[in-house]
Amino acid sequence: MKRTSIFLTLLTGCMMLCRPAHAQFLKNVLNSVKQTAQNRANDKASTTTNKAIDKVDPSAPKPATPTPPAAAGKGPTPPAGDPPSTSGYVRVAVSTNKTIVGSTVKITGFSPINGSLKTVVLTVSGPVPAAAVNIPLKDSGSFSTLWVPAGTGEFRLVFKTADGKAQTTVTISAYPFQELDQITGPTRELVVQAAKKVDDAIERVTGDLTGPDATALEKTKKDFDDKTNAFKKWMDDIDQAGTGLDGLEKKYGNFPTPLQDKFTQMSDDFSDESKQLQDFNGRGDGGGTGGTGGTSGTGATGGTGGPSGTHQSYDNTICEYLAMVSEACAAFSTMLNFETNIVKLVGGIAGDKGGTVAGGDYADAAGAGDNTKIVMQEAGKLFGVAAIDGNEILSMKNSADFCGDIVQMCTSLLMKKYCVVMDGNLQETYTCTFRNKTSDVWWQYSYTAGATISLRYPKGESGHGTIKMKGNIEGNATKFSIYTDMNQMDDFKNASKQRSRVIGICVYAPPSVPFVSSQADKATGFGAVARGIATPAYFNIPIDIDYQVDAQTMKFYVNPALVDFLDVTTKYIYCYLDIALGIPLTTRVDLPINKVQLTLGKVISQNSTFPVRSDKDNNLSITGKGTSKIGPGSAIEHNINFSFTAKSD
Repeated sequence: MKRTSIFLTLLTGCMMLCRPAHAQFLKNVLNSVKQTAQNRANDKASTTTNKAIDKVDPSAPKPATPTPPAAAGKGPTPPAGDPPSTSGYVRVAVSTNKTIVGSTVKITGFSPINGSLKTVVLTVSGPVPAAAVNIPLKDSGSFSTLWVPAGTGEFRLVFKTADGKAQTTVTISAYPFQELDQITGPTRELVVQAAKKVDDAIERVTGDLTGPDATALEKTKKDFDDKTNAFKKWMDDIDQAGTGLDGLEKKYGNFPTPLQDKFTQMSDDFSDESKQLQDFNGRGDGGGTGGTGGTSGTGATGGTGGPSGTHQSYDNTICEYLAMVSEACAAFSTMLNFETNIVKLVGGIAGDKGGTVAGGDYADAAGAGDNTKIVMQEAGKLFGVAAIDGNEILSMKNSADFCGDIVQMCTSLLMKKYCVVMDGNLQETYTCTFRNKTSDVWWQYSYTAGATISLRYPKGESGHGTIKMKGNIEGNATKFSIYTDMNQMDDFKNASKQRSRVIGICVYAPPSVPFVSSQADKATGFGAVARGIATPAYFNIPIDIDYQVDAQTMKFYVNPALVDFLDVTTKYIYCYLDIALGIPLTTRVDLPINKVQLTLGKVISQNSTFPVRSDKDNNLSITGKGTSKIGPGSAIEHNINFSFTAKSD
């Protein structure tokens, strides 16, 4: 309401005071903002900022300038032909991008209310086009609606601001029941891939274990393989039931609402599972470093080296391969966490008597027509086998137990037997400040981040010289803050000649949680994949360490991140508003945020060596901190601080 009042005041003032010439002047200023604020702010926020950080160490990595999509935050990425608008803003999230024809798709979104622009226009094209629909915006700018595909095929849903200056497109595919495997397929494939990673990781590590340890690990893996095979058979049961539903629908027509609602929920559950996991699939590939409960990585070369130049990532050891087994198992557990919901849905269709009481008591309810009863009962019979197999899966040891046995063996038994492990916590604060020619701040943002830090090396290494260690820094931002006044930006002041001001409204802020998920998860051990899915502003960065045994020091090197502040969610988006003669003018500006690998990597490269202490039992501990100030008082200033502690078990 406050923003609306400000905007109405601005509108009234312009109507009373703005002559046509001044109105055209304001329009030209806003057009200038589109050229200067959008392009130059983005450039300064990324390219120039990175160059400023890199001045201290020319060997530091230079990330590419991010190109954010139009629909920020949760939701599908628009196609390449639907670029971000600089004249407005609209974002959309859908419950699923793949559904069964006749099922309901839930749509939510946001677009700032701007003067008379109080709706978003939805246009549907595809197999069954539909007339444009105006979706009203709430006072907050949010909107919601339901959409049901009227046929099979691929539909394009285009959401435009009322003035047509900004839009985002969502593609939704609708399938007949006989193609239910299109809905279940992506999740099935992810689970199969996850199972293969477990098999591959165990095969790799057993070669480095002694005979009895290798035999014990292989034996523990058998139950895991049995459940994987049971899962694949269960998916086959569901797909087969879908084929039968196709014939049932053709014979009796549309399904009763309670039954169709279950198919909608099934589509949503499978879609949500696959969308969450597909971005993380593949991040455990390759031969990079992993953590104790951390993810296995890409093992890329390069990184933020110390003063001597570019650092080459160290080779993996048995400690990394044991960590990879643990993470692969944790990832598999995460991928099967959804199965309970699907078992309940399938059981709700099949009923509690092998399909004879389909849909619970609905088929016997008073007033239910004969065809409805028949359809519900026949559908129940089709899902009878899937219901039985699903319940058998749940009656087996659950996924966490299967994988928990393997994780427990790798982390609590084998890791301690074969490796020296150090664990601890790390904190970072970062502030980036932009000033104009008169030293006024026109943009400043900051974040705080927390993480766990884990370090490992094989036992039996020499008691002298240098021991090469590996590890991970895994955590998340716990708080973001920002101040911005585009009116103080030199480019805007020059364009407007200080005769006009714009109102900045933050329409998207990066989400964060006030705790460190990797620290909170130490007891439960869900794994880095699960934490990465559930945690906003998440990062996982491999590190190498030179442990100088004689000097009792450790030197740290930061390698390229496995995951680091996803571009699509970790940024600010502002809409700058002005009105010329009652015509609302809007400019969208994306304000990206420097990633942890760049900022933390820089401060560690300048403060890279720390003393190591050992007690009478030869347990190691290390404490370190550092500060990096780049360009103090200048046009672009960076302040980075970090501290950490770690000790061996």
